[in-house]
Amino acid sequence: MHGNVPETAPLGKFQPLAKRFQAQALCWQSRCDALRLAKRMSDSEKATKRLRSEEWFNNPAHPDGTVIYIERFLNYGITPEELRAGKPIIGIAQVGSDISPCNRGHLETAERVKAGIRDASGIPFVFPVHPIQESCRRPAAALDRNLAYLGLVEVLHGYPFDGVVLTTGCDKTTPACLMAAATMNLPAIVQSGGPMLNGWYNGELAGSGTMVWEGRKQLAEGKITVEELLDQVAASSPSVGHCNTMGTALSMNSLAEALGMSLPG
Repeated sequence: MHGNVPETAPLGKFQPLAKRFQAQALCWQSRCDALRLAKRMSDSEKATKRLRSEEWFNNPAHPDGTVIYIERFLNYGITPEELRAGKPIIGIAQVGSDISPCNRGHLETAERVKAGIRDASGIPFVFPVHPIQESCRRPAAALDRNLAYLGLVEVLHGYPFDGVVLTTGCDKTTPACLMAAATMNLPAIVQSGGPMLNGWYNGELAGSGTMVWEGRKQLAEGKITVEELLDQVAASSPSVGHCNTMGTALSMNSLAEALGMSLPG
């Protein structure tokens, strides 16, 4: 005896508990076996899975087609060995241009993206996206989002991209890029150009767009001249970037972050 506890206790009362522990142990063993099998399958798939771009640039079944696909890329410095080395081809969807001022900053940032892709052993291909400028398009920019989306889908589908960096900014290019990425289901990330810096006029914040509408009203009422309106408008757009107000450009880029398509911040 040890105190009031008998040295041996009847085992019968512990048998249900023992069976439960045994069942749990078998369950965990099965889960572990399943995880190990899944990992082996995943490792095997990684070892044998070919990049999408290899169907263009390294396809043993169609060597003559491979030569045709490779040929014209050689005229600006890429080598056949590089294209056939199994490196991922990463597209950079360039929305910036001189007629898309909200996104024009990407003409410079795209070069940094290219350098980053090369540093990560990828091959960058920059290509244009249908341009959009809301306040300059006649008769209206209403269709341009869909045109940008449709064009981007065709490019991503028809060319040898393994992934894509989506440069965005204005309230139409951002959803166009997101829609195209969802349609194609390629690895993708959004790089927003960000908003313009805060504008100031006569010591007060001057929001892009907002200042235009307020100024037009003042002009119609005879309170300011056209030259003063131009000064206000110039003050409200002090740098590269999309609208610096709480408008739809900000909403769309915030949505891209909320969807996990862009890095936070």
